[in-house]
Amino acid sequence: MRRWLWLVALTACATAPAVRPGTPSRPLAPSAPSRDVAQLVGWSADHPVTLASARWSPVVGATGLEAVVLERRVGDQKEVVLALVRAGELVGSVPLARVTSGPPHPRSVGATLAELPLGAGDRALRVDVRTFDGGEAQLFAVKTTLVALAGDRPVRLLDRLVESGDRVRDRRADLTVRDLDGDGTPELIVEERESGASPPRTVVYRRGRDGRYVTKDPSIFGD
Repeated sequence: MRRWLWLVALTACATAPAVRPGTPSRPLAPSAPSRDVAQLVGWSADHPVTLASARWSPVVGATGLEAVVLERRVGDQKEVVLALVRAGELVGSVPLARVTSGPPHPRSVGATLAELPLGAGDRALRVDVRTFDGGEAQLFAVKTTLVALAGDRPVRLLDRLVESGDRVRDRRADLTVRDLDGDGTPELIVEERESGASPPRTVVYRRGRDGRYVTKDPSIFGD
């Protein structure tokens, strides 16, 4: 697996209906930041680029946060970070990726924001960072990071590849939430598939004692 993509994610809590079978993530509507978020994270002199920006409420009915994904160049790498802002003040930032992007591989980087209902009103912020190398191999990858707030501190809940491939092989994964055991505790269900005749694979993540989602199931992304 190529090491040109590292990510992080956020999740959050709330109070609402029980989780429905196979609940998917929901894209957040883009919105412009209310102020210069790059300045809040100390990047104002680094010619940063905003890759994605949206409002997100970690708790149903609570005042929303601004979630902003920023990119800057550091030498031959592109550094990507998530910033969370409330009322013009930085709540916290989460490093998402460092992508090597110098000659002969000038990789492009993009990002999207969504929320993933986790049941009992909890909602995670999902950040997908995409990279693409348009060279001969046509390499691409997408890494998902889920982040939550513990008080006012961003916590990474999940960090994994959901797409990767080249002109020969293509791997993709769909992430949903389901009460698999019927005990009211939602699990993350990842349905993986790849090009060719290989059958799909299901990977189940359960919440560990530290709140992060972990699994013992093998993944095609580790093959």
